[in-house]
Amino acid sequence: MTSLLVLTNKPEDLESFKELFEEVEFYSLADISVNSGYDPKIKVQDRDVKEFDAVYLDPEPKASIYSKVFLEALQDESVTCNLKPNTFFILSKKHYLFKVLKEKGVSIPPTVAVPSQKGLTAVEQDLEFPVVGKMYKNFKREDIAKLEDCEELNTFAERGEYGNSYVLVQEFQGGEVFDILYIDGDIISLRVEGTKWSEEDISRNYHTISADQKEEVRKAAESIGTPICRVRMVGDKIVQVKSQLNLPMFKKISGKNVFGKIAKVLKGDED
Repeated sequence: MTSLLVLTNKPEDLESFKELFEEVEFYSLADISVNSGYDPKIKVQDRDVKEFDAVYLDPEPKASIYSKVFLEALQDESVTCNLKPNTFFILSKKHYLFKVLKEKGVSIPPTVAVPSQKGLTAVEQDLEFPVVGKMYKNFKREDIAKLEDCEELNTFAERGEYGNSYVLVQEFQGGEVFDILYIDGDIISLRVEGTKWSEEDISRNYHTISADQKEEVRKAAESIGTPICRVRMVGDKIVQVKSQLNLPMFKKISGKNVFGKIAKVLKGDED
Protein backbone atom coordinates (compact mmCIF):
# COMPACT_ATOMS: atom_id res chain seq x y z
CA MET A 1 0.00 0.00 0.00
CA THR A 2 1.35 3.44 -0.92
CA SER A 3 0.29 6.36 1.23
CA LEU A 4 0.83 10.09 0.74
CA LEU A 5 0.50 12.93 3.22
CA VAL A 6 -0.29 16.23 1.47
CA LEU A 7 0.33 19.40 3.47
CA THR A 8 -1.45 22.32 1.85
CA ASN A 9 -4.00 25.05 2.46
CA LYS A 10 -5.51 24.37 -0.97
CA PRO A 11 -6.40 20.65 -1.03
CA GLU A 12 -8.72 21.14 -4.00
CA ASP A 13 -5.68 21.92 -6.18
CA LEU A 14 -4.02 18.60 -5.37
CA GLU A 15 -6.95 16.16 -5.54
CA SER A 16 -5.34 14.42 -8.53
CA PHE A 17 -2.89 12.69 -6.19
CA LYS A 18 -5.83 10.52 -5.03
CA GLU A 19 -5.68 8.66 -8.35
CA LEU A 20 -2.00 7.79 -7.88
CA PHE A 21 -1.73 6.57 -4.27
CA GLU A 22 -3.80 4.02 -2.40
CA GLU A 23 -4.16 6.41 0.53
CA VAL A 24 -3.97 10.21 0.43
CA GLU A 25 -4.53 12.39 3.50
CA PHE A 26 -4.80 16.18 3.32
CA TYR A 27 -3.73 18.40 6.20
CA SER A 28 -2.35 21.86 6.77
CA LEU A 29 1.16 22.43 8.04
CA ALA A 30 -0.57 23.87 11.10
CA ASP A 31 -1.70 20.30 11.94
CA ILE A 32 1.92 19.16 12.28
CA SER A 33 3.77 18.99 15.59
CA VAL A 34 7.53 18.47 15.77
CA ASN A 35 8.64 17.07 19.14
CA SER A 36 12.40 17.07 19.63
CA GLY A 37 13.61 14.18 21.76
CA TYR A 38 10.28 12.34 21.73
CA ASP A 39 8.87 9.39 19.81
CA PRO A 40 7.03 9.85 17.53
CA LYS A 41 9.10 12.85 16.52
CA ILE A 42 6.61 14.25 14.00
CA LYS A 43 2.87 13.88 14.49
CA VAL A 44 0.01 14.71 12.15
CA GLN A 45 -2.61 15.38 14.78
CA ASP A 46 -2.41 11.96 16.56
CA ARG A 47 -0.71 10.03 13.75
CA ASP A 48 3.02 9.31 13.37
CA VAL A 49 4.34 10.77 10.10
CA LYS A 50 6.29 7.53 9.57
CA GLU A 51 3.00 5.80 8.79
CA PHE A 52 3.16 7.55 5.40
CA ASP A 53 5.42 6.53 2.52
CA ALA A 54 5.81 10.08 1.24
CA VAL A 55 4.99 13.71 1.98
CA TYR A 56 4.09 16.44 -0.50
CA LEU A 57 4.57 19.89 1.02
CA ASP A 58 2.92 22.83 -0.74
CA PRO A 59 4.79 25.62 1.06
CA GLU A 60 3.52 29.09 1.84
CA PRO A 61 5.94 32.00 2.34
CA LYS A 62 4.35 33.01 5.67
CA ALA A 63 5.17 29.57 7.10
CA SER A 64 8.73 29.39 5.78
CA ILE A 65 10.45 29.16 9.16
CA TYR A 66 8.24 26.34 10.44
CA SER A 67 8.42 24.60 7.04
CA LYS A 68 12.19 24.41 7.39
CA VAL A 69 11.90 23.06 10.95
CA PHE A 70 9.49 20.39 9.72
CA LEU A 71 11.68 19.43 6.74
CA GLU A 72 14.78 19.12 8.92
CA ALA A 73 12.94 16.79 11.28
CA LEU A 74 11.40 14.82 8.41
CA GLN A 75 14.83 14.21 6.88
CA ASP A 76 15.65 11.92 9.82
CA GLU A 77 12.44 9.90 9.48
CA SER A 78 13.19 8.16 6.14
CA VAL A 79 10.01 9.54 4.56
CA THR A 80 10.32 10.79 0.98
CA CYS A 81 9.39 14.43 0.39
CA ASN A 82 9.30 16.74 -2.62
CA LEU A 83 11.51 19.25 -0.76
CA LYS A 84 14.75 18.99 1.18
CA PRO A 85 15.59 21.41 3.99
CA ASN A 86 18.70 22.81 2.28
CA THR A 87 16.82 23.32 -0.97
CA PHE A 88 13.96 25.02 0.82
CA PHE A 89 16.37 27.34 2.65
CA ILE A 90 17.98 28.40 -0.63
CA LEU A 91 14.65 28.96 -2.37
CA SER A 92 13.16 30.98 0.48
CA LYS A 93 16.07 33.46 0.55
CA LYS A 94 16.20 34.87 -2.97
CA HIS A 95 19.44 36.81 -2.50
CA TYR A 96 21.13 33.57 -1.45
CA LEU A 97 19.47 31.66 -4.31
CA PHE A 98 21.11 33.87 -6.94
CA LYS A 99 24.46 33.67 -5.14
CA VAL A 100 24.27 29.87 -5.39
CA LEU A 101 23.18 29.92 -9.04
CA LYS A 102 26.03 32.23 -9.99
CA GLU A 103 28.62 30.14 -8.15
CA LYS A 104 27.36 27.02 -9.95
CA GLY A 105 27.68 28.66 -13.38
CA VAL A 106 23.96 28.97 -14.10
CA SER A 107 23.11 31.72 -16.59
CA ILE A 108 21.42 34.53 -14.63
CA PRO A 109 21.09 38.31 -15.16
CA PRO A 110 23.51 40.55 -13.26
CA THR A 111 21.87 40.66 -9.82
CA VAL A 112 22.34 42.72 -6.65
CA ALA A 113 20.48 42.42 -3.34
CA VAL A 114 20.31 45.41 -0.98
CA PRO A 115 18.72 45.68 2.49
CA SER A 116 17.82 49.36 2.16
CA GLN A 117 18.28 52.53 0.12
CA LYS A 118 21.79 52.88 1.52
CA GLY A 119 22.93 49.92 -0.56
CA LEU A 120 21.70 51.31 -3.87
CA THR A 121 25.11 52.78 -4.72
CA ALA A 122 26.29 49.25 -5.48
CA VAL A 123 23.37 48.77 -7.87
CA GLU A 124 24.13 51.97 -9.73
CA GLN A 125 27.76 50.97 -10.10
CA ASP A 126 27.30 47.30 -11.04
CA LEU A 127 24.11 47.19 -13.14
CA GLU A 128 22.90 48.88 -16.29
CA PHE A 129 19.41 50.36 -16.51
CA PRO A 130 16.65 49.45 -17.07
CA VAL A 131 16.45 47.01 -14.17
CA VAL A 132 13.78 44.89 -12.54
CA GLY A 133 13.25 45.57 -8.84
CA LYS A 134 11.71 42.92 -6.57
CA MET A 135 10.73 43.77 -3.00
CA TYR A 136 10.69 40.86 -0.52
CA LYS A 137 9.26 40.89 2.98
CA ASN A 138 8.91 37.91 5.32
CA PHE A 139 9.98 35.50 2.54
CA LYS A 140 7.24 36.80 0.22
CA ARG A 141 7.56 39.04 -2.81
CA GLU A 142 5.60 42.19 -2.08
CA ASP A 143 6.23 44.15 -5.27
CA ILE A 144 7.93 44.01 -8.68
CA ALA A 145 8.54 46.73 -11.26
CA LYS A 146 10.64 47.66 -14.27
CA LEU A 147 12.76 50.68 -13.33
CA GLU A 148 14.28 52.97 -15.93
CA ASP A 149 16.78 54.97 -13.87
CA CYS A 150 18.28 55.65 -10.43
CA GLU A 151 15.44 57.94 -9.41
CA GLU A 152 12.81 55.27 -10.05
CA LEU A 153 14.93 52.69 -8.21
CA ASN A 154 15.25 54.96 -5.16
CA THR A 155 11.51 55.60 -5.11
CA PHE A 156 10.87 51.84 -5.33
CA ALA A 157 13.33 51.07 -2.51
CA GLU A 158 11.83 53.74 -0.23
CA ARG A 159 8.82 51.50 0.35
CA GLY A 160 10.97 48.88 2.05
CA GLU A 161 11.32 48.50 5.82
CA TYR A 162 14.90 48.31 7.03
CA GLY A 163 15.48 45.01 8.81
CA ASN A 164 12.20 43.48 7.59
CA SER A 165 12.59 43.62 3.81
CA TYR A 166 15.15 43.71 1.04
CA VAL A 167 15.26 44.59 -2.64
CA LEU A 168 16.59 42.26 -5.31
CA VAL A 169 17.62 44.13 -8.46
CA GLN A 170 18.34 42.46 -11.81
CA GLU A 171 19.25 43.89 -15.18
CA PHE A 172 16.18 43.81 -17.41
CA GLN A 173 16.25 40.93 -19.88
CA GLY A 174 14.68 40.96 -23.32
CA GLY A 175 13.37 37.88 -25.07
CA GLU A 176 10.61 35.33 -24.66
CA VAL A 177 9.42 34.52 -21.15
CA PHE A 178 8.78 30.96 -19.98
CA ASP A 179 7.34 29.37 -16.85
CA ILE A 180 8.91 25.95 -16.54
CA LEU A 181 8.11 22.95 -14.36
CA TYR A 182 11.12 20.71 -13.75
CA ILE A 183 10.44 17.16 -12.53
CA ASP A 184 13.45 14.88 -12.26
CA GLY A 185 14.79 15.73 -15.72
CA ASP A 186 11.42 16.23 -17.39
CA ILE A 187 10.73 19.80 -18.51
CA ILE A 188 7.27 21.24 -19.12
CA SER A 189 7.46 24.78 -20.46
CA LEU A 190 4.77 27.43 -20.89
CA ARG A 191 5.37 30.63 -22.84
CA VAL A 192 4.18 33.74 -21.00
CA GLU A 193 2.57 36.58 -22.93
CA GLY A 194 1.21 39.94 -21.82
CA THR A 195 2.22 42.23 -18.96
CA LYS A 196 4.91 40.35 -17.07
CA TRP A 197 4.42 42.13 -13.74
CA SER A 198 0.95 40.86 -12.91
CA GLU A 199 -0.52 37.36 -12.90
CA GLU A 200 -3.89 38.85 -13.83
CA ASP A 201 -2.57 40.41 -17.05
CA ILE A 202 -0.72 37.49 -18.59
CA SER A 203 -1.59 34.39 -20.56
CA ARG A 204 0.34 31.16 -21.02
CA ASN A 205 0.50 28.49 -23.71
CA TYR A 206 2.43 25.26 -24.02
CA HIS A 207 5.65 25.82 -25.93
CA THR A 208 8.89 23.85 -26.05
CA ILE A 209 12.22 25.49 -25.30
CA SER A 210 15.62 24.91 -26.89
CA ALA A 211 18.16 22.31 -25.82
CA ASP A 212 20.40 25.07 -24.41
CA GLN A 213 17.54 26.50 -22.36
CA LYS A 214 16.69 23.04 -21.04
CA GLU A 215 20.30 22.59 -19.98
CA GLU A 216 20.19 25.84 -17.98
CA VAL A 217 17.01 24.71 -16.23
CA ARG A 218 18.62 21.36 -15.40
CA LYS A 219 21.73 23.10 -14.04
CA ALA A 220 19.60 25.41 -11.91
CA ALA A 221 17.68 22.49 -10.34
CA GLU A 222 20.83 20.48 -9.73
CA SER A 223 22.68 23.45 -8.26
CA ILE A 224 20.10 23.74 -5.45
CA GLY A 225 19.76 19.99 -5.04
CA THR A 226 16.17 19.39 -6.02
CA PRO A 227 14.40 17.06 -8.47
CA ILE A 228 11.27 19.27 -8.47
CA CYS A 229 10.96 23.04 -8.89
CA ARG A 230 9.42 25.82 -10.95
CA VAL A 231 11.64 28.14 -13.00
CA ARG A 232 11.04 31.48 -14.72
CA MET A 233 13.31 32.01 -17.74
CA VAL A 234 13.68 35.11 -19.91
CA GLY A 235 15.63 34.52 -23.09
CA ASP A 236 18.49 32.30 -21.97
CA LYS A 237 18.62 33.60 -18.37
CA ILE A 238 17.14 32.11 -15.21
CA VAL A 239 15.38 34.94 -13.37
CA GLN A 240 13.49 32.97 -10.70
CA VAL A 241 13.32 29.53 -9.07
CA LYS A 242 10.54 28.70 -6.63
CA SER A 243 8.99 25.86 -4.67
CA GLN A 244 5.37 26.92 -5.22
CA LEU A 245 4.55 24.90 -8.35
CA ASN A 246 0.89 25.52 -9.31
CA LEU A 247 0.49 21.98 -10.66
CA PRO A 248 -3.15 22.45 -11.83
CA MET A 249 -2.04 25.27 -14.14
CA PHE A 250 0.75 23.23 -15.73
CA LYS A 251 -1.55 20.22 -16.10
CA LYS A 252 -4.38 22.22 -17.69
CA ILE A 253 -2.25 24.19 -20.18
CA SER A 254 0.26 21.51 -21.17
CA GLY A 255 -2.00 18.46 -21.02
CA LYS A 256 0.90 16.60 -19.40
CA ASN A 257 0.58 14.14 -16.54
CA VAL A 258 2.38 16.37 -14.05
CA PHE A 259 0.89 14.68 -10.98
CA GLY A 260 1.95 11.28 -12.26
CA LYS A 261 5.50 12.47 -12.82
CA ILE A 262 5.73 13.85 -9.28
CA ALA A 263 4.15 10.71 -7.82
CA LYS A 264 6.85 8.68 -9.56
CA VAL A 265 9.54 10.75 -7.84
CA LEU A 266 7.84 10.44 -4.45
CA LYS A 267 7.40 6.68 -4.80
CA GLY A 268 10.95 6.20 -6.03
CA ASP A 269 9.78 4.27 -9.09
CA GLU A 270 12.61 3.23 -11.40
CA ASP A 271 10.59 2.11 -14.42
